[in-house]
Amino acid sequence: MSKRVGLAARKSSISAALTASEAAGDVAPAETKPVKQKPVTLSIRLDPDTHEQLRKLAFERRVSIHSLLLEGVAMVLTK
Repeated sequence: MSKRVGLAARKSSISAALTASEAAGDVAPAETKPVKQKPVTLSIRLDPDTHEQLRKLAFERRVSIHSLLLEGVAMVLTK
C-alpha cells in the first residue's frame, strides 16, 4: 500500500528540486517580470452644480469624467 502525498508536500518537493537544479546551473532561473503597481483609489466630493458641469463637458467631449479629472491633475502637476 503506497502512502498518499499531500499537495503541500508536493509543492515543497517541486520547489526544492527547482532550487537545487538552478543552484547546480542545470536550469536558467526564470526571468523576473516588473511588478505592476496598482492605481490608488481616490474619492472627491463635488457640489452638485460642479458635478453637472463636469458631466456635461464629458458628454460633449465623448470622454469619461475620470479622464477629465486625470487631465486636470496632469495640468496641475506640470505647473
